[in-house]
Amino acid sequence: MAARTVLLFYHKEEKQYRILGWIFVIVFIIMVASKAKLYYLAPVYTIFFTFCAVAVQKFIRHYRWNWVKPVFINLMIISGIMIAPFTMPVLPVEAFIEYSEVSGMIPSKEDVHDLGILPQHYADMFGWENMMVTEATVYQSLTPD
Repeated sequence: MAARTVLLFYHKEEKQYRILGWIFVIVFIIMVASKAKLYYLAPVYTIFFTFCAVAVQKFIRHYRWNWVKPVFINLMIISGIMIAPFTMPVLPVEAFIEYSEVSGMIPSKEDVHDLGILPQHYADMFGWENMMVTEATVYQSLTPD
């Protein structure tokens, strides 16, 4: 959090956006104090990614380190590919379980439910077809009354 908000608090050119940094800090403190799920803040990170990207671009341009651009882009692509299975179901369940074990990333407990092998957000993506068929069968069996 601190690394992303530093630009908003201390960089002269970003002074007009400083309120965004304060809003984030205040909301973060409120969420921690109320024991809210911190992933609710995820959409706000796009703002910080934007400011960081601009800062990196200015740094590269200032020092004329154009060779950093392709390295940075490749690192972003590789890290995106490595993280993708944890954010969306791109692998079959068995392959995902093996991938998460090999990578050492164990699902975190976000809800009060007992934790299974799959992270909760991933496990929730399965079983909807069966539930839909069951509900349709029950609905069709109802009398008009």
